[in-house]
Amino acid sequence: MGPPGSAQLAGFYFFHFGLLGLLMPYLPLYLQERGLAGGLIGVLMGLLMGTKLLSPPLIGMWIDRRGELLRPLRVTLFATVLAWLLFMSARGQWALGIAMALFTLTWNATLPAFETLTLHRLGPDRIGQYGRIRLWGSVGFIAAGIGGALRLDTPGHLLRHFPIAGLILASGMLLLGASQSGREPVAAAEPAQRGWLALLGRPGVPGFLLTLFLLHLSHGPYYALFTLYLEGLGFSPARIGLLWILGVVAEVGLFWVTPTLFARFGRRSLLIAALILTAVRWALIGTLAAHPVFLMMAQVLHLASFGLCHAVGMSYVHALFPGALQGRGQALYSALGFGAGGVAGSLMGGLLWAAGWRGEIYLLAMLAALIAALIAWRAIPFWLPTHASPAPNGPDSN
Repeated sequence: MGPPGSAQLAGFYFFHFGLLGLLMPYLPLYLQERGLAGGLIGVLMGLLMGTKLLSPPLIGMWIDRRGELLRPLRVTLFATVLAWLLFMSARGQWALGIAMALFTLTWNATLPAFETLTLHRLGPDRIGQYGRIRLWGSVGFIAAGIGGALRLDTPGHLLRHFPIAGLILASGMLLLGASQSGREPVAAAEPAQRGWLALLGRPGVPGFLLTLFLLHLSHGPYYALFTLYLEGLGFSPARIGLLWILGVVAEVGLFWVTPTLFARFGRRSLLIAALILTAVRWALIGTLAAHPVFLMMAQVLHLASFGLCHAVGMSYVHALFPGALQGRGQALYSALGFGAGGVAGSLMGGLLWAAGWRGEIYLLAMLAALIAALIAWRAIPFWLPTHASPAPNGPDSN
């Protein structure tokens, strides 16, 4: 059974990832319609990932130093809607660029704050229920993609409907996020806990974060180049779109069964298994992508490479960064994983693509995932701290 207010939590994820599902395929086309050159569009799309290096640490410090959560969440949500309105009304390349930068900075700050709220509402006894709440984000992503295909692919509709669709989704986030109520869930961090080096030095943290970085490094070429890779193999845009959706549908199924998986296997075993399956996925894409059956198998493995890794990762954040450290724990998870790891993987993939590499890029991604599995096995302990101080040595398969 989920915590009180589970529907509101799930609704926020629906709108947040629905907005992501709108931006990823249609923002470049919208900017092109507005007259921006390809190079500038690439820079602005990079802001979606690059600002994850900046805004999550800032929101994390606000939460931990001031002992507040709901106020930072509400401020960033209001700022996100205002920045989108500014983006809608901007004229000229500089105005669009500045508005886009402000939007990505504020939008990328909302998720770490809300994830902290969700984990607090769940508590340690219901952390396995996270997946059943988070899966609605995947549903929102799918819904936005299908809705965009039905409405925005029609000639002339993109300029009129894309900004309105974005405003509706951002407003949904604001409505469900800002309406959260109750006691502020975190206490201010003690001075001795506030340093980033002290945070990084906590037992189990370096191994977890390095694993996380390599996992998202391996995903960089997938998010940046997978569509181009399949086009080069002769796949039509429609088939490519269906393959993307297949991966997200598999992710939804995984999120639904995470409580059972957590109870039966424990998070450390699940993380190692998911990383090995991630390596298998990249091997299939790198060597057998021309064969539809194997490519579909690779896309189904998105349930492990993203879905299971993310659910387990959230559980580790809750365990390794308890209490007043939750805000910056979420910040590190977002900044070093989706931010630094994703950016590094995308840059690596782009450079190798320009040098003529194709499937070989995914074999390097496979190697990164295998190294991540080895680090998880060797550097993440069986026990997990449950309080601000490290837990005593002892078995803990969770």
